[in-house]
Amino acid sequence: MATYWKNGAQTGLPNNASLPSAAYAIAVSGNDVYVAGYLNGSPQQAVYWKNGTLVNLAPEGATLSVATGIYVQGSDVYVAGSVGFGSVTKPALWKNGVLTYMDADADKYTIALGVAVVGSDVYVCGSQSNTDAGHMQTSVYWKNGVKQTISANAGASAVIAKGTDVYIIDNAAAGLSYWKNGTVTNVTYNGAPINKEANGIGVAGNDVYLAGQLNGQAAYWKNGKATTVSPGAFQAEANAIVVVPK
Repeated sequence: MATYWKNGAQTGLPNNASLPSAAYAIAVSGNDVYVAGYLNGSPQQAVYWKNGTLVNLAPEGATLSVATGIYVQGSDVYVAGSVGFGSVTKPALWKNGVLTYMDADADKYTIALGVAVVGSDVYVCGSQSNTDAGHMQTSVYWKNGVKQTISANAGASAVIAKGTDVYIIDNAAAGLSYWKNGTVTNVTYNGAPINKEANGIGVAGNDVYLAGQLNGQAAYWKNGKATTVSPGAFQAEANAIVVVPK
């Protein structure tokens, strides 16, 4: 069951069909909690929950769909995800439940993973794979629906916007990095590149936080310094991070 925790207290997210479910992203606006994910039905369905109430986003007739990022601005709810299967997968953005497909190459496997909004500008990040070349990935983002490439041999997994600054995680083959307004910063551990993916990003002032996995444990990095947060008895991974200024 899709679940989130607040101050250590667990909340399961129900669905009317009692289907298996998973959560990928969370956003908080005032007292409202939004969680994006999917129901593992037939087919798989992109959904989000607002305060535990399910909202189904799956378009009629779709092979499958998934919601992987969510952002709330005022009364507007933006959800990033993907619709379709295999080479016909399309990167998707829902605004208040209305579906728009991102610009993508017709011969690519393209997915959208994160979304952020600055004023009237909407940023969505994701990756493309060339199925004819060993599934080589390219990390990309869309600004107001127009695709731009970040780097090759990589995948963009999360985006956050602070003021006029836009940060995107770039999981490259050469090591973990993040992109800020076109400038790449490599993240290292004990002086060496990190070859694990990060799934979430948070920014507070000049501090940049990344969430993911390190040596089989859920971990986060603050300005490149790693801290593990799971006990180590089991494999664990962090999918998102939110930084609340003091």
